[in-house]
Amino acid sequence: MLSICIPHYNFPNPQLFASLLAQCQSAGLAFEILIADDGSENNKKRYLSDLNNQYFRIFLLEHNHGRSFTRNFLAEKAMFPTLLFSDGDAEIISDDFIKIYLTAKQADIVAGGRIYGAKPTSKDYLLHWRYGTQIEQNANAQFQSNNFIIKKDLFKTVKFDENIKTYGYEDVLFGLEAQKQGFKIQQINNPVKHLQLKTNQQFLDDTDEALQTLAKLIYNQGEFKLATEVRLSAKYCWLKNRGVTPFFNIGTHLILANLRKALLKNPESPLWILALYKLYRFHALAESYKE
Repeated sequence: MLSICIPHYNFPNPQLFASLLAQCQSAGLAFEILIADDGSENNKKRYLSDLNNQYFRIFLLEHNHGRSFTRNFLAEKAMFPTLLFSDGDAEIISDDFIKIYLTAKQADIVAGGRIYGAKPTSKDYLLHWRYGTQIEQNANAQFQSNNFIIKKDLFKTVKFDENIKTYGYEDVLFGLEAQKQGFKIQQINNPVKHLQLKTNQQFLDDTDEALQTLAKLIYNQGEFKLATEVRLSAKYCWLKNRGVTPFFNIGTHLILANLRKALLKNPESPLWILALYKLYRFHALAESYKE
């Protein structure tokens, strides 16, 4: 028995639901597919009303509540003891996607990972694609919530932190909390394809928001474990312990502006430029919590 839980926001993706429905029916499962739209624009959620058969349960949230709330909401509404979470902008690329999860050696939490598609033809989307293919899809050290399976009873003891209403790091914190409670997380080769690429501008804006979330969690909410588990903040702490970070105060805003300009002008710039941009941005945020 399986409850498939899908947060949905401003990305029409009927093929995802069709693929999951077909695979679950083929497997002879007792299942349901729950979709919670988190305040999408009307023209991007209207098609959900077509999913009116017995296998789907659709929830239309009036306002955007964020990813933590939406996943917790879906888990609460689920009827069956096993939950499979997928992001709404995913593509199922394996005909055995459901079967692989059902036959996998079950740890407490099993995550399948993600991949990105072919290089986009437009340079406007290159920065996100390059980061996704070179960094994100290979980042198995941290828990990623785009594609995982978990028992409902276990989920209830961890949950996503609904205090995180902005973009970023709620999944890493979820993984850390699960490990803190003694649960085992297993990574298997059962990826979905990430479909929704952001423009270079959107990607950097989301990067800024994610770093604000990370800095707030560490310096305002005392989630100091994140500081050592997230590669960026761990690097920053390493530099700080060696007395290097005061040098980041020299021309911070000008350097940030120039790095951002370089990334937008040439999204095929070496990714160390993006890493340096993130380091300077995080430093500025960390310093703001001292004031």
